[in-house]
Amino acid sequence: MSEIKKPVPVRLDDRHLEMIDELRRVEKDIPTRSEMIRRLIERAAEKRRK
Repeated sequence: MSEIKKPVPVRLDDRHLEMIDELRRVEKDIPTRSEMIRRLIERAAEKRRK
């Protein structure tokens, strides 16, 4: 069964969008902004678990 994804509207200023775009370019597959934000959340959660 696939996950049901729910939209979460987020407003970001140009500075934060540029930061996300810079991080996206470092990834091998250049994810979308939404996917990059998901990855950052996962990485932060992993780091807190350690």
